[in-house]
Amino acid sequence: MQEKEQLEEISKMIKSIKRIIEQNQYIHIPPFGQSKQLNLKSNNYVFFLDLNRKGHKRPKCTFQLREKRNKELPLVRIDIIGRPHQNPDGDFKWANQVVKCPHLHRADFPKYGTHVAVPLLKDNGNFKLSEQDLNDLILCLKKALKFLNVENINEYQFQEQSSLF
Repeated sequence: MQEKEQLEEISKMIKSIKRIIEQNQYIHIPPFGQSKQLNLKSNNYVFFLDLNRKGHKRPKCTFQLREKRNKELPLVRIDIIGRPHQNPDGDFKWANQVVKCPHLHRADFPKYGTHVAVPLLKDNGNFKLSEQDLNDLILCLKKALKFLNVENINEYQFQEQSSLF
């Protein structure tokens, strides 16, 4: 598959309407130091959404969308809590900038893929978080799911976390 076709396929996966397909009606964000996966499905694809709170030296919270057939290649990674990211040089808005969390990476970013971090505290189109949102991981997860075109969010109950760290 050529690069252009591959980017189109990645965009199609990201934009596809998805549904959570968990047996349990409760979605638990794992506590600090742990991770879990949510199962999602669209008409043509099966996805995993990693909820990762594992941090080696510092707190971390990342939501990562992967497609089952190519699960080693993340489609979208949303870093809520974590290290800043140094963007590469190039011809795009955030070139050669250090982007603090929260930020997101998209595999369909032209030319650079997931090597580019897009800030989420600034208006960048269709996904933005506020400083206040960062105090509530459930709200962050719900906004991420909405951004990822998950349509049945309201069919599930989300467990409140006791602490971000």
